[in-house]
Amino acid sequence: MNITVFGQIVKLDRDLPLVRVDACASESGCVLEEKRVSEKEISPDETRVHEGMLVRAKHATTLVKTSHERATIGDKVRLTLAEHNSCAIIEEILPRTTAFVRRDPGKTALPQVLASNFDHVIILAPITKLHIEYLERALVIACQTGARVSLLLTKADLVAPDIAQAEQQRIQQLVGASFTVALFSATDTRYQTLPATWFTPGSLSVLLGKSGVGKSTLTNILAGKCVAHTQEVRARDGKGRHTTVSRSIITLASGAGVIDMPGIRGLGLYDAHRGLSRAFSDIECLADQCKFRNCSHTHEPQCAVQQAIDEGICSKRRLESYLRLRTELYNEAGQ
Repeated sequence: MNITVFGQIVKLDRDLPLVRVDACASESGCVLEEKRVSEKEISPDETRVHEGMLVRAKHATTLVKTSHERATIGDKVRLTLAEHNSCAIIEEILPRTTAFVRRDPGKTALPQVLASNFDHVIILAPITKLHIEYLERALVIACQTGARVSLLLTKADLVAPDIAQAEQQRIQQLVGASFTVALFSATDTRYQTLPATWFTPGSLSVLLGKSGVGKSTLTNILAGKCVAHTQEVRARDGKGRHTTVSRSIITLASGAGVIDMPGIRGLGLYDAHRGLSRAFSDIECLADQCKFRNCSHTHEPQCAVQQAIDEGICSKRRLESYLRLRTELYNEAGQ
């Protein structure tokens, strides 16, 4: 007899998800971890199906062939449990509410979903070495997911408090009031009180940033214990080292979950037109007031964007960044 249930994929081992069964078939769960595991799982024929039991699962052949997709962190899935079968079958990946997508490095034309069904993306960057162009690029990609987006400036203890506050205000002014900008330090408790709305019970956040910016350290502090491996900071430059090699959902002391993404070296733009509009909403609002609908904001008469730059409302550097990212988006779309 086959039983259809919704479950929670808690780990991936050799591309075989370990699923925690939810006894209530009207509910579904999330992919919790993608890395090797050694726990002993229970096969469906060993015991009666019950809430919380763990079963090994694999993707249905038709699912892989027709959609070319596999379950990823955050995915909600429907699976079939068959009597006398050692593996459950993932029949369906349910619709995603949000998704972190990039171009598959191995398949030029196909998207790669790195995480899904999260509420919040937090971009981490060290305050001692802020690359504005990287932050703007990351902001576009994060906004494209459809989730709420915030920025966290880490290693705040490495600069004087007045400099830390000045940098926070500078970045806040750059990105606009739609995005929260906060400070964090792994060693200074003054910078460990984060906005209360960030990690509410049942919420799921993605931590996005380059390797060594402090994602694992932040996760451990929020969890109240060591749940993510960290390495020592190099004394010569204050940089952390790459630690996370897999995507995983970690439950925090508050009851929230975080996805500690591996450091992504190349943040390419993949169909991120909506993200560009959200990240540069100030530019696009001004563009709506230009005389010509196809205004390039470079030389046309009665350009509202250029007028805002002349009046000091908008910076020339920000417009250049917007135009550069927009050009990159169009070029990628033409590949």
